[in-house]
Amino acid sequence: MEVCRICKNRTNEEAFLFLKNIPISSEAKNENFKSTVKDLRINRCIKCNYLFIDNQLNDTYYDDYLYTPQVSKDVKDYLNNFTSKVIKKFPINSTYKGLEIGSGEGSLCLAFKEKGIDFTGVEPSEHLSKESIKIGVKTFNSYFGDGLISELNSDYDFIVIRHVLEHIDDFENFFLNILKVSKDSTKLIIEVPYLGNILKEKQYYGFFFEHLSYFSIESLSILLNKYGFYINDYEFANPEGGSILIYTSKKKNDKLLIDTFNENDFNDFKGDFTSFKSKFLEFILKFKHPVIYGAGQRSLTLISMLNLSNKEILCIFDENTNFDGLYTPEGKIKIINASNMENFVNKNKVDAIFIFASSYDKEIYSKYLSNQNIMYSIIPNIEKTSFKYKGINNE
Repeated sequence: MEVCRICKNRTNEEAFLFLKNIPISSEAKNENFKSTVKDLRINRCIKCNYLFIDNQLNDTYYDDYLYTPQVSKDVKDYLNNFTSKVIKKFPINSTYKGLEIGSGEGSLCLAFKEKGIDFTGVEPSEHLSKESIKIGVKTFNSYFGDGLISELNSDYDFIVIRHVLEHIDDFENFFLNILKVSKDSTKLIIEVPYLGNILKEKQYYGFFFEHLSYFSIESLSILLNKYGFYINDYEFANPEGGSILIYTSKKKNDKLLIDTFNENDFNDFKGDFTSFKSKFLEFILKFKHPVIYGAGQRSLTLISMLNLSNKEILCIFDENTNFDGLYTPEGKIKIINASNMENFVNKNKVDAIFIFASSYDKEIYSKYLSNQNIMYSIIPNIEKTSFKYKGINNE
């Protein structure tokens, strides 16, 4: 793709970043799954600071999707605080109707419902939709598209889109359908991974085929303005490696929108990629029996980038029960539920645990590692690698 999805500007012929042999699927799979890998080209639009890739996923990719970060206590606490903050900010009362697009297993919808707000979820994954319905959330098992619109209300007061927009290929169709279910006073609340975090923290593992877009505040503003929505406020949030949460309405404003990065950050990011890979891999291979915590997309992308397999890594731990007994698409590393960590560590003489789920490192440490007499490390960036042993930082 040589044309920006947002402003239609032609991009440079040279890719911003080129990652070789990345699995198209960044989901855990069964042991016999045959992974397809492709080179991942990340394009940059100079005009609006939007990074993007072309779409390699098939139309049914999310039908059997299993990933959800909402098993984490930190995420559940964040969603409860999120609902309280949104209700207070607008304000919202029990007469309002809300819609979440990409509602997963329904945790956010349920949090709103428990505060007396009528809330509906839309989720393409059959498995996650069933989990959502089980906890009492009205959920449509469907993609948010033309075929669903007639079944939804046409006047939602607010629409939540958390960590979905980066998966969307056709912005035009998506936002035109949002306009069909909204009214003049409708508020959009959007949360996406923030490009500033990816650049400054050297999150090379933040690029994978599921995420088609990597947004700056500037590119988000240009995109939303095309469909009559304007950013009224924004804040930075912790989930998914560092995110930006924006509040929008159809009321124009002159709010100054400032990103937290500059041209030097783009250049530094590109220049440090090779060094990042070699230093990180060299460190991992110092250990005889290492394991990894975290089987999400960023973890599986990093495993593939470093060409790690079950020869170097004993297993991966994760709390998501949907992943139990599955394997990484590349390297065939088995995923084991985190509740079995202590027994596994003792039995297999594990000498290091690498927390690839870096957004949740404090929770993981306090829950699973505080009593372990072994080293663990969060994902390092090129500038500083952080090691911890028994909760004490050692640089």
